[in-house]
Amino acid sequence: MARSDERRPVQRDLDILPRLLVSSVDLLQTARDVAVARGNERLAVRIGLSKLQLLEIASLAQILGGERAVELWPGLPDPANDWMPPEVDQICFARAMFPAVKHAAILVLYRLLAEPGLYISAEALAGAARVKSLNFRRILNVYVCQLRKSLAEHGLADAIVTGKQSYALRADRALALRLLLSPR
Repeated sequence: MARSDERRPVQRDLDILPRLLVSSVDLLQTARDVAVARGNERLAVRIGLSKLQLLEIASLAQILGGERAVELWPGLPDPANDWMPPEVDQICFARAMFPAVKHAAILVLYRLLAEPGLYISAEALAGAARVKSLNFRRILNVYVCQLRKSLAEHGLADAIVTGKQSYALRADRALALRLLLSPR
């Protein structure tokens, strides 16, 4: 039978873990910013993937550490909700998966992924992509074409459907797309 004093170091380690993860993620973000500033996109993507792995560990620490971990780092992913708005690292990973797709098109994809099965207006998608042009429908059409072509390369050619001045991500394709966009 384990004595109570043997359990204390384990609890202390669980208390320290979220702080260490916060420092590590901050350090990786700084390294990623330097890589981007120097124009080394490949290194920036690799650092971004490492940061995503740390966030997964942080999520586990939240489960193990309970409320205390959430207090120390409120930005931790919620284990009960597997989708979060896209962060820079998620966009970098998606750009690595779909190299022919522009940054703004990735934002459209994540916006569609937020509500699979629902038609989202062209205006809302243009807003998600931060398009400020009066020709936003044409620009959005280009982004959707890029996405469809790239998704077709991964067996998801019919994932995006067109409505009347709107687009939707098919609900039955959302899980496959989430798995595709999640780091392995």
